[in-house]
Amino acid sequence: ENREMTWPGLPPLPGIDYTEAFRRLGHKPQLLLKLLYDFRNNFALTAHNLEEHAEAGDWSSVKDLTHTLKGVAGYIGARDLGQEASRLEESISHEEYDQTKVILHSLSKRLNQLLKAMELLPARLDKVLIDNAEVESATFIPCEVEEKLQSLMQQLQDGELISEQLICEIRSLAQIPEIASSLNDIIEFIEDIEYDMAANRVARLLAGLQRSKGDTKL
Repeated sequence: ENREMTWPGLPPLPGIDYTEAFRRLGHKPQLLLKLLYDFRNNFALTAHNLEEHAEAGDWSSVKDLTHTLKGVAGYIGARDLGQEASRLEESISHEEYDQTKVILHSLSKRLNQLLKAMELLPARLDKVLIDNAEVESATFIPCEVEEKLQSLMQQLQDGELISEQLICEIRSLAQIPEIASSLNDIIEFIEDIEYDMAANRVARLLAGLQRSKGDTKL
């Protein structure tokens, strides 16, 4: 269901539940607006890429991309899209590839419909609006980011092999603009087996998030 949003100039978008998005994002309309623009830009070719990977039989890439899509869909209130992505992930995990192709087609159609609806967004944000969004959104990072980073830090400190699922979850969180650069650095260190460097970067990011939370309470 689509909900009315108290933000000037932002139209109703079929497939987006604004109430759910506000709940996930701590009732920050500026942050939601920024994520909607990021989603429109970052996932414009995702349906095409998913179909290409599927045709090549590269189900691992399909699953990784679907997992990222599912995570970001949750933040912007695209519940139906997220549920479809979850179904696709599960189907791939069970190697039910005939059913997977059907779900993939449905997911691609739903994603393209949402992207089409997002054409209703203004062509670009006013510069002042962007600046305000960046300032206010920087004070809010979903708590699950810290939870995932704590889990990652524990695995790094224990010298464990980092699970593919956790890496995928970190990739999905890298869609959050304020921490994207740090998370991408962490992922690169892990892929290069530079676990000490990754742990150091995680520690710095966690410390920064803690400082940000402290400043917000003042």
